[in-house]
Amino acid sequence: MYNSPTLKNNNKFMKKQKMILLVTVVAFIILFMSSSYAILTNFDKTDEVVTISSGNLAMSVNNVAGLINLANRLPESDSEGLINSTPVVLALTNTGSIEIMKYDVKLISDSNHESTLSTEYIKYSISLDGGNTYSEPAILSSTNDVIYTGYTLAANEGITLYLKIWIDEHANNDVLGKTYYGSVQVELYQNAEVPLNFAIKNATLSSNNDNCKTYVKDIDNIIYLSGNKECMNFNYVWYSGKLWQVVAINPNGTIKMISADNVTNLKGLDNKFQWLNEDFLDTLHNYQNIVDTNAIWNYSLDENETPINPFEIENQETVTSSVGMLNAYEYSKMGSYLNNNTNWWLSTPYNLESMWNVSATGALATSSLNSAYGIRPVINVLSSIMVSEGRGTKTSPYVILSDNVGDGDLLNTRMSGEYVDFNNDLYRIVTVDNNMTKIVRVDYLRSENKEIMKKRLASTIYYGNNSNVQSDDYWDYYLNNIWYNSLIDNYRNMIESGTYYLDEYTANYKGILCQNIENVTTKNCQRYNQDNANKVYVGNIGLLRAGEMWSTQLNYDNLNPVEMFLITSNYNVNANGDLINNDLNDTYGVRPAFYLKANVRIVDGLGTRINPYKINIQ
Repeated sequence: MYNSPTLKNNNKFMKKQKMILLVTVVAFIILFMSSSYAILTNFDKTDEVVTISSGNLAMSVNNVAGLINLANRLPESDSEGLINSTPVVLALTNTGSIEIMKYDVKLISDSNHESTLSTEYIKYSISLDGGNTYSEPAILSSTNDVIYTGYTLAANEGITLYLKIWIDEHANNDVLGKTYYGSVQVELYQNAEVPLNFAIKNATLSSNNDNCKTYVKDIDNIIYLSGNKECMNFNYVWYSGKLWQVVAINPNGTIKMISADNVTNLKGLDNKFQWLNEDFLDTLHNYQNIVDTNAIWNYSLDENETPINPFEIENQETVTSSVGMLNAYEYSKMGSYLNNNTNWWLSTPYNLESMWNVSATGALATSSLNSAYGIRPVINVLSSIMVSEGRGTKTSPYVILSDNVGDGDLLNTRMSGEYVDFNNDLYRIVTVDNNMTKIVRVDYLRSENKEIMKKRLASTIYYGNNSNVQSDDYWDYYLNNIWYNSLIDNYRNMIESGTYYLDEYTANYKGILCQNIENVTTKNCQRYNQDNANKVYVGNIGLLRAGEMWSTQLNYDNLNPVEMFLITSNYNVNANGDLINNDLNDTYGVRPAFYLKANVRIVDGLGTRINPYKINIQ
């Protein structure tokens, strides 16, 4: 149960003084339902049930328990008030046809009756769990009359509030013989900003059942979201061109989110925190104002058969950074709903030769550091972050409001991960390089009968080498000739020749494109060029390299994945999303990647999978 969004009363409790004169205090709270919503079109009251409607928004409020009577009540401390007060039970139901995004429940002075008792002497508290747990008491006048704010109440859904009211212990003889008449007022909003942590907590309460539970670990007071895939469809967030899932809420209110997709593949030997906070962090828009940049990530070695809380391990290993990864203990608390049918790394070492990971079946496993599995970044979003739109589902995720991606309609102002409609097929933005936008196809290339096409990568180890056989049996020739020429003229004219890096992935992902990997990032290193034989290919159509954004399986939702080539000369990606050694005699699928010109513009769309950008050339 979470506190209603009210201001906390920070005054220390004072020992109650006995004031005999106050036994004659008369304070009635008379509950009457109304609405001050600006476009109110209908208001009906039948007995204790009030119907409020505003356009397509409608809510009924049923006062189940009657009036609150404070006649002859002495001022009380908060603890006494919570014990002695009989709650008013308010049953709120969305009786409209669309979702109520936000609703404010107010307790205000009733204009039909004269109230002589100031609200500064009235204390209240709210319960959402049947009266078992109440929010921290607050003074009515301190919250601009709002006693509860609720979010995302779908059509036919309801919530029951338990309201307790008492006279504050600091009241004095000024309240003698005075009366307060109050009415409950509800304001409805169709489009509203919603605090992400409240939206998730609210959805968690309504989703809590045997298959979908929320755990609070006493030792660290973290709320872990756990359950199966069927019920865990309320915690999706769209941020910076990527779909995320909320997996935990920290005691300080920050919200932990994990990328729903693998974003790349790396060897266990590589410093994944380095990649996350150099290559990946730059793909997050406005992260300084959205992400906790001083989050602590614990990756202490754990050789236990079942992972334990890493903060209980004797030898601690932590790092402070903006982006991290789940550790093995966190995944064990959250459950298999995070399974995406690929192998992906956790941050916890198992021993000096292996690390914990999640298998393609969703089970915890350990694998050699020589393995190359998927990477799923994790961030902690600030507690102040607001979201709009969506219901938190996979197809209708919450959208972070301050994620105002891009500053114009040029495609090269947008972020990695956003979706683009190119030649009537779905692509994702990989990166922006020299004002050119690199995109990659989401699906494999397919034949006219929708079968995945398979060819050899090249007739030698190097893609696009001048000595390669010029035949459509090989991807390097086919993509840059037959497929390129098959594109609609307008789209083909958008493509710019670019540089693709071919070197082997050995000890460090930087070595694929950087001539010197020491003390550099992939953004500032001296890259290989055409003078470095067999290190680069310059041409129209290429493939992604190992360690690049989206160089992994992207189509596991509704398609059967197959092995696919990368342009990196010694690795391809198998059906489980792992990097494995190439066999150039084999035939695999591909997802073409290429650069678009700097003057390609967005003419429509939101950049999401459902509503990708529509583009044209200036």
